[in-house]
Amino acid sequence: MPASGAEILVASLEAAGVEVVFGLPGVHNLAAWEALRESPIRLVGVRHEQAAAYAADGYARATGRIGVALVTTGPGAANTLGAVGEAWAGGAPILVIATDIPGALRRPGVYRGVLHECTDQRAMFAPVTKAQFSGPDAGPAIAAALEHPRRPVYLEVPTDALSAPGHSAPVETARPASSLRSNFAFDHGLVESLRSTVILSPRSTFKNVPRASRSSCSL
Repeated sequence: MPASGAEILVASLEAAGVEVVFGLPGVHNLAAWEALRESPIRLVGVRHEQAAAYAADGYARATGRIGVALVTTGPGAANTLGAVGEAWAGGAPILVIATDIPGALRRPGVYRGVLHECTDQRAMFAPVTKAQFSGPDAGPAIAAALEHPRRPVYLEVPTDALSAPGHSAPVETARPASSLRSNFAFDHGLVESLRSTVILSPRSTFKNVPRASRSSCSL
């Protein structure tokens, strides 16, 4: 039975069939790296957190499997956002695992200046992930990433939870994965309103638009 949160994290990755993790070590996530040393999962080190997320994206696109990036708190997590945005645009199922400051030092709504502290680290990932989770068990996050439409997900683990005794912390999601579909609803009303203004043709003929505002450029 796993003896620490880091071992729960690694065991849940193994249970989900993860074979490769891309990452960059930092003072906050070292317990996870130590646990991965005892795992058959291949750990590929990179020199920048963005590279870890891009590698996870490429792996997911090439294999159709979950791509995993493991990074550290604050600036380390923030460095992945450009790559996670690319994975979002490409519909790649990747999991970004980032540590947060110790839960014992976190005060909701209060910035205390703890090493690498962000006011709300999970909120940074909301625009580019379909769901954000917390806790050492990666299983629910991986399931959400692989559920169609496939998109990146974010898993946050407080540093002290990695070294805490091995019991699975409650898993929270700030945004249910199923709610993503509502973002892709076709707005028929908007299309109809635009048709009364613009008629698309090979010569891009404009209707009901004042002549002075029409571009002389041929689209």
